[in-house]
Amino acid sequence: MQSLRLDIYNKYVKDLVHQSHAYYCFCTQERLDALRVEQQRQKLPQAKYDKHCLELTKEEIDNNLKNRIPL
Repeated sequence: MQSLRLDIYNKYVKDLVHQSHAYYCFCTQERLDALRVEQQRQKLPQAKYDKHCLELTKEEIDNNLKNRIPL
């Protein structure tokens, strides 16, 4: 049923990104899996995203969105 509400969710996601309360992540599933495995190897209490995409420039974000990387 949630998939029927995607248009609503997308509107709020765009609002959050525009207000700098969220940001786009362009990491591949492989990168995220490798990050999780490394954090487990280090015996960290929980796996966390490393904010890799937080500092992307507007040009990099626009280019990634245009090229659908890896969305």
